[in-house]
Amino acid sequence: MGKNRKRKNAKTVQKTVGKEQKFKVANHKFQNMLKEKTKPAKTKTANKKIEKVQEWVNETKKSELTSKKNEAPTSLRERMMERLHGAHFRFLNEQLYTAEGSKSIKMFTKNPEAFTAYHEGFQQQVQQWEFNPLDLIIANIKKKGSDLVIADFGCGDARLSFSVQNKVHSFDLVAMNENVTVCDMTHTPLPNSSVDIAVFCLSLMGTNLSEFILEANRVLKPGGTLKIAEVESRFDGEKGLNSFIYGVTKHGFKLASKNLTKTYFYFLDFKKTLSIDAKKKLPQLKLKPCMYKRR
Repeated sequence: MGKNRKRKNAKTVQKTVGKEQKFKVANHKFQNMLKEKTKPAKTKTANKKIEKVQEWVNETKKSELTSKKNEAPTSLRERMMERLHGAHFRFLNEQLYTAEGSKSIKMFTKNPEAFTAYHEGFQQQVQQWEFNPLDLIIANIKKKGSDLVIADFGCGDARLSFSVQNKVHSFDLVAMNENVTVCDMTHTPLPNSSVDIAVFCLSLMGTNLSEFILEANRVLKPGGTLKIAEVESRFDGEKGLNSFIYGVTKHGFKLASKNLTKTYFYFLDFKKTLSIDAKKKLPQLKLKPCMYKRR
Protein backbone atom coordinates (compact mmCIF):
# COMPACT_ATOMS: atom_id res chain seq x y z
CA MET A 1 0.00 0.00 0.00
CA GLY A 2 2.94 2.34 0.79
CA LYS A 3 4.49 1.71 -2.66
CA ASN A 4 1.21 2.53 -4.42
CA ARG A 5 0.95 5.79 -2.54
CA LYS A 6 4.52 6.73 -3.51
CA ARG A 7 3.81 5.94 -7.19
CA LYS A 8 0.65 8.12 -7.06
CA ASN A 9 2.54 11.02 -5.49
CA ALA A 10 5.31 10.70 -8.09
CA LYS A 11 2.78 10.87 -10.94
CA THR A 12 1.16 13.97 -9.40
CA VAL A 13 4.53 15.71 -9.18
CA GLN A 14 5.30 14.84 -12.81
CA LYS A 15 1.93 16.25 -13.98
CA THR A 16 2.47 19.47 -12.01
CA VAL A 17 5.99 19.98 -13.38
CA GLY A 18 4.73 19.34 -16.91
CA LYS A 19 1.98 21.97 -16.61
CA GLU A 20 4.33 24.49 -15.08
CA GLN A 21 6.74 23.91 -17.97
CA LYS A 22 3.93 24.70 -20.45
CA PHE A 23 3.28 27.99 -18.64
CA LYS A 24 6.99 28.81 -18.84
CA VAL A 25 7.12 28.09 -22.58
CA ALA A 26 3.99 30.18 -23.36
CA ASN A 27 5.21 33.09 -21.28
CA HIS A 28 8.73 32.87 -22.80
CA LYS A 29 7.31 33.00 -26.33
CA PHE A 30 5.13 35.99 -25.48
CA GLN A 31 7.97 37.92 -23.83
CA ASN A 32 10.16 37.34 -26.93
CA MET A 33 7.33 38.62 -29.11
CA LEU A 34 7.18 41.85 -27.09
CA LYS A 35 10.96 42.33 -27.33
CA GLU A 36 10.90 41.93 -31.12
CA LYS A 37 8.23 44.63 -31.55
CA THR A 38 10.16 47.86 -32.01
CA LYS A 39 7.41 50.09 -33.43
CA PRO A 40 3.57 50.29 -33.41
CA ALA A 41 2.17 47.40 -35.39
CA LYS A 42 -0.20 47.81 -38.29
CA THR A 43 -3.75 46.73 -37.59
CA LYS A 44 -3.52 43.45 -39.51
CA THR A 45 -0.28 42.47 -37.82
CA ALA A 46 -1.58 43.56 -34.42
CA ASN A 47 -4.71 41.44 -34.88
CA LYS A 48 -2.61 38.35 -35.64
CA LYS A 49 -0.46 38.93 -32.57
CA ILE A 50 -3.48 39.47 -30.33
CA GLU A 51 -5.16 36.34 -31.67
CA LYS A 52 -2.00 34.37 -30.89
CA VAL A 53 -1.77 35.85 -27.42
CA GLN A 54 -5.45 35.08 -26.83
CA GLU A 55 -4.86 31.46 -27.82
CA TRP A 56 -2.07 31.23 -25.24
CA VAL A 57 -4.24 32.81 -22.56
CA ASN A 58 -7.20 30.53 -23.33
CA GLU A 59 -4.95 27.46 -23.30
CA THR A 60 -3.47 28.54 -19.99
CA LYS A 61 -6.92 29.16 -18.48
CA LYS A 62 -8.10 25.69 -19.55
CA SER A 63 -4.99 24.13 -18.08
CA GLU A 64 -5.54 26.06 -14.87
CA LEU A 65 -9.16 24.87 -14.56
CA THR A 66 -8.11 21.27 -15.12
CA SER A 67 -5.39 21.59 -12.52
CA LYS A 68 -7.81 23.01 -9.94
CA LYS A 69 -10.03 19.97 -10.34
CA ASN A 70 -7.20 17.55 -9.72
CA GLU A 71 -4.97 19.33 -7.24
CA ALA A 72 -4.36 22.56 -5.32
CA PRO A 73 -2.72 25.30 -7.42
CA THR A 74 0.99 25.80 -6.86
CA SER A 75 2.55 29.21 -6.22
CA LEU A 76 4.61 28.89 -9.42
CA ARG A 77 1.51 28.31 -11.53
CA GLU A 78 -0.21 31.33 -10.02
CA ARG A 79 2.81 33.51 -10.70
CA MET A 80 2.96 32.33 -14.30
CA MET A 81 -0.73 33.09 -14.84
CA GLU A 82 -0.39 36.55 -13.34
CA ARG A 83 2.69 37.30 -15.45
CA LEU A 84 1.05 36.12 -18.68
CA HIS A 85 -2.12 38.16 -18.07
CA GLY A 86 -0.05 41.22 -17.14
CA ALA A 87 2.00 40.98 -20.34
CA HIS A 88 -1.20 40.61 -22.39
CA PHE A 89 -2.67 43.77 -20.81
CA ARG A 90 0.50 45.82 -21.38
CA PHE A 91 0.62 44.75 -25.04
CA LEU A 92 -3.01 45.78 -25.66
CA ASN A 93 -2.53 49.03 -23.74
CA GLU A 94 0.40 49.96 -25.97
CA GLN A 95 -1.66 49.28 -29.10
CA LEU A 96 -4.41 51.62 -27.88
CA TYR A 97 -2.04 54.49 -27.18
CA THR A 98 0.06 54.20 -30.34
CA ALA A 99 -2.62 53.69 -33.00
CA GLU A 100 -5.49 55.75 -34.36
CA GLY A 101 -8.89 55.14 -32.80
CA SER A 102 -10.27 53.73 -36.07
CA LYS A 103 -7.59 51.02 -36.08
CA SER A 104 -8.30 50.14 -32.46
CA ILE A 105 -12.01 49.64 -33.09
CA LYS A 106 -11.22 47.32 -36.03
CA MET A 107 -8.83 45.37 -33.84
CA PHE A 108 -11.33 44.85 -31.03
CA THR A 109 -14.29 44.26 -33.35
CA LYS A 110 -12.41 41.30 -34.79
CA ASN A 111 -11.34 40.10 -31.34
CA PRO A 112 -13.73 41.34 -28.58
CA GLU A 113 -12.16 38.91 -26.09
CA ALA A 114 -9.03 41.06 -26.24
CA PHE A 115 -11.05 44.08 -25.07
CA THR A 116 -12.34 42.05 -22.12
CA ALA A 117 -8.77 41.07 -21.26
CA TYR A 118 -7.72 44.73 -21.46
CA HIS A 119 -10.59 45.88 -19.25
CA GLU A 120 -9.81 43.22 -16.64
CA GLY A 121 -6.17 44.30 -16.60
CA PHE A 122 -7.21 47.95 -16.33
CA GLN A 123 -9.45 47.20 -13.36
CA GLN A 124 -6.49 45.57 -11.60
CA GLN A 125 -4.56 48.80 -12.10
CA VAL A 126 -7.48 50.85 -10.72
CA GLN A 127 -7.48 48.81 -7.52
CA GLN A 128 -3.91 49.97 -6.84
CA TRP A 129 -4.79 53.68 -7.05
CA GLU A 130 -5.52 55.82 -4.01
CA PHE A 131 -8.82 56.83 -5.62
CA ASN A 132 -10.64 56.47 -8.92
CA PRO A 133 -10.87 59.75 -10.89
CA LEU A 134 -14.29 58.74 -12.17
CA ASP A 135 -15.61 59.01 -8.59
CA LEU A 136 -14.77 62.73 -8.56
CA ILE A 137 -16.49 63.27 -11.92
CA ILE A 138 -19.60 61.43 -10.72
CA ALA A 139 -19.76 63.53 -7.55
CA ASN A 140 -19.40 66.73 -9.60
CA ILE A 141 -22.16 65.78 -12.03
CA LYS A 142 -24.55 64.93 -9.20
CA LYS A 143 -24.16 68.49 -7.91
CA LYS A 144 -25.15 69.95 -11.29
CA GLY A 145 -28.59 68.36 -11.54
CA SER A 146 -30.18 65.36 -13.22
CA ASP A 147 -31.64 67.26 -16.19
CA LEU A 148 -28.28 67.60 -17.95
CA VAL A 149 -27.49 65.24 -20.85
CA ILE A 150 -24.06 63.59 -20.78
CA ALA A 151 -21.82 61.93 -23.37
CA ASP A 152 -19.23 59.56 -21.86
CA PHE A 153 -16.43 58.95 -24.36
CA GLY A 154 -14.49 55.74 -23.66
CA CYS A 155 -16.92 54.64 -20.97
CA GLY A 156 -15.57 51.12 -20.32
CA ASP A 157 -18.29 49.35 -18.33
CA ALA A 158 -20.45 52.53 -18.37
CA ARG A 159 -20.28 52.96 -14.57
CA LEU A 160 -21.06 56.66 -14.96
CA SER A 161 -24.44 55.83 -16.53
CA PHE A 162 -25.31 53.55 -13.60
CA SER A 163 -24.22 56.12 -11.01
CA VAL A 164 -26.26 59.19 -11.93
CA GLN A 165 -29.90 59.89 -12.78
CA ASN A 166 -28.98 61.89 -15.88
CA LYS A 167 -29.42 60.70 -19.43
CA VAL A 168 -25.97 59.33 -20.32
CA HIS A 169 -24.80 58.33 -23.80
CA SER A 170 -21.97 55.82 -23.22
CA PHE A 171 -19.52 55.15 -26.06
CA ASP A 172 -16.66 52.69 -26.42
CA LEU A 173 -15.00 50.26 -28.83
CA VAL A 174 -16.82 47.21 -27.44
CA ALA A 175 -20.13 46.93 -25.55
CA MET A 176 -19.54 45.42 -22.10
CA ASN A 177 -23.24 45.83 -21.25
CA GLU A 178 -26.51 47.12 -22.68
CA ASN A 179 -25.73 50.76 -21.81
CA VAL A 180 -22.73 50.97 -24.16
CA THR A 181 -22.97 52.11 -27.78
CA VAL A 182 -20.16 50.77 -29.96
CA CYS A 183 -18.67 53.36 -32.29
CA ASP A 184 -15.59 55.20 -33.44
CA MET A 185 -15.55 58.03 -30.90
CA THR A 186 -14.58 60.53 -33.59
CA HIS A 187 -17.98 59.87 -35.19
CA THR A 188 -20.69 59.27 -32.59
CA PRO A 189 -24.38 58.94 -33.58
CA LEU A 190 -25.34 62.05 -31.57
CA PRO A 191 -26.90 65.11 -33.26
CA ASN A 192 -25.11 68.46 -33.24
CA SER A 193 -25.41 70.50 -30.02
CA SER A 194 -27.31 67.77 -28.16
CA VAL A 195 -25.45 67.25 -24.84
CA ASP A 196 -24.57 69.43 -21.86
CA ILE A 197 -21.46 67.59 -20.64
CA ALA A 198 -18.84 65.57 -22.54
CA VAL A 199 -16.58 63.34 -20.43
CA PHE A 200 -13.15 61.91 -21.23
CA CYS A 201 -12.02 60.05 -18.11
CA LEU A 202 -8.64 58.42 -18.87
CA SER A 203 -9.90 57.81 -22.41
CA LEU A 204 -7.88 60.18 -24.60
CA MET A 205 -6.04 57.27 -26.18
CA GLY A 206 -4.57 57.01 -29.64
CA THR A 207 -2.75 59.36 -31.98
CA ASN A 208 -5.76 61.40 -33.15
CA LEU A 209 -6.73 63.26 -29.97
CA SER A 210 -7.77 66.36 -31.91
CA GLU A 211 -10.52 64.40 -33.66
CA PHE A 212 -11.95 63.31 -30.29
CA ILE A 213 -12.06 66.90 -29.02
CA LEU A 214 -13.62 68.09 -32.29
CA GLU A 215 -16.37 65.48 -31.90
CA ALA A 216 -16.99 66.71 -28.34
CA ASN A 217 -17.25 70.24 -29.70
CA ARG A 218 -19.78 69.11 -32.31
CA VAL A 219 -22.15 67.34 -29.89
CA LEU A 220 -21.93 69.87 -27.04
CA LYS A 221 -24.47 72.64 -26.73
CA PRO A 222 -23.17 76.23 -26.73
CA GLY A 223 -21.76 76.80 -23.25
CA GLY A 224 -21.57 73.06 -22.61
CA THR A 225 -18.82 71.53 -20.46
CA LEU A 226 -15.93 69.35 -21.58
CA LYS A 227 -14.50 67.37 -18.65
CA ILE A 228 -11.08 65.76 -19.00
CA ALA A 229 -9.36 63.60 -16.38
CA GLU A 230 -5.92 62.26 -17.23
CA VAL A 231 -2.80 60.83 -15.62
CA GLU A 232 -0.44 63.62 -14.55
CA SER A 233 2.62 62.11 -16.25
CA ARG A 234 0.96 62.26 -19.68
CA PHE A 235 1.30 66.06 -19.74
CA ASP A 236 5.09 65.92 -19.31
CA GLY A 237 5.37 68.82 -16.87
CA GLU A 238 3.91 72.33 -16.68
CA LYS A 239 4.98 73.24 -20.20
CA GLY A 240 3.21 70.20 -21.63
CA LEU A 241 0.08 70.95 -19.59
CA ASN A 242 -0.08 74.56 -20.81
CA SER A 243 0.49 73.42 -24.38
CA PHE A 244 -2.38 70.94 -24.13
CA ILE A 245 -4.74 73.52 -22.61
CA TYR A 246 -3.84 76.01 -25.35
CA GLY A 247 -4.52 73.36 -27.99
CA VAL A 248 -7.96 72.55 -26.59
CA THR A 249 -8.91 76.25 -26.55
CA LYS A 250 -8.14 76.37 -30.28
CA HIS A 251 -10.80 73.65 -30.71
CA GLY A 252 -13.59 76.00 -29.62
CA PHE A 253 -13.22 75.91 -25.83
CA LYS A 254 -12.24 78.13 -22.92
CA LEU A 255 -10.60 76.76 -19.76
CA ALA A 256 -13.18 76.97 -16.96
CA SER A 257 -11.26 75.30 -14.12
CA LYS A 258 -8.38 72.96 -13.38
CA ASN A 259 -7.70 70.74 -10.38
CA LEU A 260 -4.08 69.65 -10.08
CA THR A 261 -4.21 68.77 -6.38
CA LYS A 262 -5.13 65.09 -6.70
CA THR A 263 -2.37 62.49 -6.60
CA TYR A 264 -1.46 61.14 -10.07
CA PHE A 265 -4.38 62.83 -11.89
CA TYR A 266 -5.22 66.21 -13.45
CA PHE A 267 -8.81 67.38 -13.89
CA LEU A 268 -9.58 70.00 -16.56
CA ASP A 269 -12.98 71.57 -17.28
CA PHE A 270 -13.54 73.56 -20.49
CA LYS A 271 -16.54 75.58 -21.68
CA LYS A 272 -17.61 75.47 -25.32
CA THR A 273 -17.39 78.98 -26.74
CA LEU A 274 -17.96 78.35 -30.45
CA SER A 275 -18.56 75.58 -32.95
CA ILE A 276 -15.53 74.55 -35.00
CA ASP A 277 -15.48 73.41 -38.61
CA ALA A 278 -13.87 69.95 -38.67
CA LYS A 279 -12.09 70.92 -41.90
CA LYS A 280 -10.34 73.85 -40.25
CA LYS A 281 -6.60 73.44 -39.73
CA LEU A 282 -5.97 73.14 -35.99
CA PRO A 283 -2.95 72.43 -33.77
CA GLN A 284 -2.52 68.73 -33.09
CA LEU A 285 -3.14 67.76 -29.48
CA LYS A 286 -0.50 65.51 -27.96
CA LEU A 287 -0.16 63.59 -24.69
CA LYS A 288 2.47 61.07 -23.71
CA PRO A 289 1.28 57.44 -23.83
CA CYS A 290 0.44 55.92 -20.46
CA MET A 291 2.54 52.75 -20.32
CA TYR A 292 2.23 50.42 -17.32
CA LYS A 293 5.43 48.94 -16.03
CA ARG A 294 5.93 45.24 -15.36
CA ARG A 295 5.53 44.54 -11.63
